[in-house]
Amino acid sequence: MDIKEHKKTFQLERIILFSDAVFAISITLLVIELKLPDIEQVTNSTLANALLCIWPHFFSFVLSFMIIGIYWMAHHRMFNFVTSYDNKLIWLNLLFLFFIVLMPFSSNIYGVYAGLNTAFILYVFNISMIALFNFLLYHYISRPSKKLSHGLENPRLVRYFKIRTCIVPASFGIGLIISLFGSSFWVITLSRMSPMLIIIGMRIVKKIYADVAV
Repeated sequence: MDIKEHKKTFQLERIILFSDAVFAISITLLVIELKLPDIEQVTNSTLANALLCIWPHFFSFVLSFMIIGIYWMAHHRMFNFVTSYDNKLIWLNLLFLFFIVLMPFSSNIYGVYAGLNTAFILYVFNISMIALFNFLLYHYISRPSKKLSHGLENPRLVRYFKIRTCIVPASFGIGLIISLFGSSFWVITLSRMSPMLIIIGMRIVKKIYADVAV
């Protein structure tokens, strides 16, 4: 390996390591926001009530942990194909990471105000922007003219990865649409359960693209 090739490999590894660090910090910050309310007199009953009070926040923590985990795996899988880089790739990756870093903030608001659509809209927006830049990264590195990747020559494989990255925001989008039908307990609950569609969507897409799915 010549000096130029070694330098390119080293710089690419720096991008990956930096990205992994951002994911790790973001996923750690999620739990920092998970706090019990102040309890004047601690008893079994008051502690149980306090734990019940933070249930929506705990739910948002678990959900956000899984979402960040999904996109970390997608990012890890993507950079297995990347063999080179340019300034645009770095900027796209930074914008992608910006919205990853924003997840603890939007997750905290969603956890505290889970019943309010404004909090849910902010949370869905955050996730949608992560998905958008993940999509744009795949679109960019898979362009033959850029010569940034190896193994993405099959358009069907690229389409499979692009569709996968859209499943998460699409599932939340369905929940957002449901939430517009009212503010009753059952409407809100049903809309917040929309992330369960992610599992179904992933399985359907994997079955459709079974010939290229990895």
